[in-house]
Amino acid sequence: MDDRIDADELFASIEGIPVDVYRKQRAFRNDIRAKAEKVRNLPPEKWPEIKINWDLSRESQRFCCDGVKKEEFEEYYPNGFFTYWVCLDDFDSVLGDYSRRDEGELWSVGCKSKLAEMIIYLSEGHPISPPKASYVKETNKIILSGGHHRYAVAKAIGEKEIPICVDEDNRLEVERLLGCNYKEIKN
Repeated sequence: MDDRIDADELFASIEGIPVDVYRKQRAFRNDIRAKAEKVRNLPPEKWPEIKINWDLSRESQRFCCDGVKKEEFEEYYPNGFFTYWVCLDDFDSVLGDYSRRDEGELWSVGCKSKLAEMIIYLSEGHPISPPKASYVKETNKIILSGGHHRYAVAKAIGEKEIPICVDEDNRLEVERLLGCNYKEIKN
């Protein structure tokens, strides 16, 4: 009897999901990657139409952290995040250089393949969690601790407002920096 497992079974067990679910997720990711090659390096006016489907639910907050498992999220953030709508111009004014995307930096900063995949994912109307914002005391600025590509696409397509998620430890400082330029979303 052969006790070996294939790669799909291995990765599914690491993720803690059934192998058929893993295979569907892998096929979905591969489809997005293939389509993404067609938009890589294109200016926003040549992208497919995008209307961002922000998922503001408490259940989706863990995705703000770029890959944190549900159990880890519940351990580190048992109360979840605070969610705010922010004016993108006002947000940019308090966003640190590392996180902010300025004119002409769309394809020159960050990972081109992830940005292209985000463009396709959003153009197909799939739900997406907001970026996660954190406060940095040393610079007195906000940084994105998850969601750089979500933010970049929103800015590139001319969104005026975006939602952000903030953990309890950063809430007061983020609110202070934003002044009155935010609206809290009650989950």
